[in-house]
Amino acid sequence: MGQSQDDDNITASASVTSAVTVTGAENIQFGNIVPSTNARTVSGDGTVTGDNAGDDTGAQPGRFDVTKGPETPVTLTFSALTALTDDTETLTFSYGENSYLSTSDSEVLNGVVFDPASVLDISSESTYVTASTFSVFVGGTVTPTADQAEGTYTGSITLTVEYN
Repeated sequence: MGQSQDDDNITASASVTSAVTVTGAENIQFGNIVPSTNARTVSGDGTVTGDNAGDDTGAQPGRFDVTKGPETPVTLTFSALTALTDDTETLTFSYGENSYLSTSDSEVLNGVVFDPASVLDISSESTYVTASTFSVFVGGTVTPTADQAEGTYTGSITLTVEYN
């Protein structure tokens, strides 16, 4: 008696997408602040608020530019940063809840508001899932003390972008 035999094929395939790249394009600048307990906030859209009497000339949000594969959702995570330092002294820092994603690298367009203190999954934001480039405008707040030492205070903010 003969054996019955059958076969079929399936295809193996893989889609290769471009690697994620993150470029720190602009630093957050708060301008000159004076010792007091009054904060200065720079929002992701460039709005400067707060009662600090110092000169806010040059204040601006930070900006990261992100390149990724089209049609791919990503997750954005920011490093924890609670203070800026001048080697010996600290200046209190917090992220601004009014940070933005934007399809433009020069202004907030089609902006999605987010808080960098939380992980941001953009899978529900179709504009950013389909885009292969977008910018992240980061705001923050500095709050000096009444006896804040004079100096230039800095801190490092890291944005990590990962494919979901």
